[in-house]
Amino acid sequence: MIGEKELLTSQFYFEREFFDKLYVSAEPYSRFGKSPFDIQNDGVLGNGDADELDGLVLNPIWSDDLPFEASAKIGVKLA
Repeated sequence: MIGEKELLTSQFYFEREFFDKLYVSAEPYSRFGKSPFDIQNDGVLGNGDADELDGLVLNPIWSDDLPFEASAKIGVKLA
């Protein structure tokens, strides 16, 4: 809590195949080659069970015409 406001920080996750395709297809990422990111080397998700990832990993709709689309439902319970 900061002052009178409650804050939430989170992040979204994507399958390795999406990252790899993005990193070889779209600027500015394409200068770096395949993505160095995946769930296994993530400091939070990499320690969990794959079954626990359901709903945490987004599956974007690939389009050669950017932007990409993905959706997620997020629930927040106030403390």
